[in-house]
Amino acid sequence: MTKLASGLRVVTHNIPGPTATIGFFIDSGSRAETEKNNGVAHFFEHMAFKGTTRMSQFEMENVVENMGTRLFAYTSREQTVYYGKSFSKDGPKVLEILSDIIQRPLLSPKAVERERNVILREMEVFPQLKNLRILRHRLMR
Repeated sequence: MTKLASGLRVVTHNIPGPTATIGFFIDSGSRAETEKNNGVAHFFEHMAFKGTTRMSQFEMENVVENMGTRLFAYTSREQTVYYGKSFSKDGPKVLEILSDIIQRPLLSPKAVERERNVILREMEVFPQLKNLRILRHRLMR
């Protein structure tokens, strides 16, 4: 692990091979939210791949797809994570795209409203999914 002057910690683990995983692990998840900004980490996770101020969503999808790369994001109570799996040779480009996503997200009003509706639907379905998991757990005993 290397700690940069900015405080950013960089962890590398070289495993020789044809593929690479590159990620940003941000030590801020839902636990850091308040009543006023509740859900913001999850919202930004949803907005992550909607484009940046330098690259449209369409352009990003084309670049990522043409490299054979997969991009992922998730939010937990402790952290928000953005990562990509790619061929090793494409690692620098994946790092560039993920950096752009984190530093320059495109938050267009249209995309914000669309994702707001997606998250509201998730919130409606989540209690049903949670109950289904509990029921499945009880049935599997």
